[in-house]
Amino acid sequence: MTAYWLRDNYWISLGLPEHSRSKVIVAFQKIVDNHRKKLEYHAEVKPTEEWMFFHPRYNFDLQEFREKWGWIQLDAASNVLELVSEERDYERSRLLLDYLRCIEAWRCPDYGIWEEGPRQLRSSTLGSIIRGVSAYKRIFNEDGYVDALIESAQDNLHRLLPRETETREVDLALLFLLYPKQVVDDRARDEILDRAKTELEGTFGAKRYKGDKWDGLYHSLGEGNEMEWSMYWPLVYLITGDESYFRKAVELRKGFGTLPEGFVEGKPNVNRTFLMAESLYNQAVSRHTSRASIRNGVLV
Repeated sequence: MTAYWLRDNYWISLGLPEHSRSKVIVAFQKIVDNHRKKLEYHAEVKPTEEWMFFHPRYNFDLQEFREKWGWIQLDAASNVLELVSEERDYERSRLLLDYLRCIEAWRCPDYGIWEEGPRQLRSSTLGSIIRGVSAYKRIFNEDGYVDALIESAQDNLHRLLPRETETREVDLALLFLLYPKQVVDDRARDEILDRAKTELEGTFGAKRYKGDKWDGLYHSLGEGNEMEWSMYWPLVYLITGDESYFRKAVELRKGFGTLPEGFVEGKPNVNRTFLMAESLYNQAVSRHTSRASIRNGVLV
């Protein structure tokens, strides 16, 4: 069944030209409008069941899917807050902010970017919360409980780092703290990168984490044979500017026309085009082009 994913569309929007990116923001605004009553209620009354939380995926009429799908994904809600705030849409932004305050997002366990249990407090989610609320604060110049929310999320993030969760030390999701969220200091950045390169990096990309069972074929090959995600190459280039990672991304994409979601035993999995990877690739190409122009003395 096709679906409109908040998270995926946030990531895709980062690699789009402005006129196309605006369409994503309009869709986010419509989703907030379509579910205003839920958000208004849970801006005052804390949800007691998972289905009560702001959902991460919708049909193409922008209505919630009712089937259970790791409903609690606070990074997705925070991504919406970030983009809607940057649009200077105060009413919708404030509604999302009040929702995050009411559910105590800084200490609310969720299913995270990989949409997997168990529910845990996650560094990558906390980074998205910090980024989203900070965007609100910067644009609307508000403090008070906004500052308290950011500080509480930062405290929990610092307590968890360099781990993703209490039970998972190394996870590809931690790289998103470095790009695009940019919410950690240089020391944490270097440690996260070093662990990813040492423990997750492979031939065609990087594993999400050790023991990952997802491979796009709906079966597990076991630890040591986890799928390697192609988005790793442009992502690390965007973080570090290391040209070798850019070349890896270019070579891989040239061979397949697009970037597949990942590789199992050296072969692309069933998702032959992965738009999140394509977005990162587009951003990497733009960055590379700008750097090349500067090196050649051309103003860009």
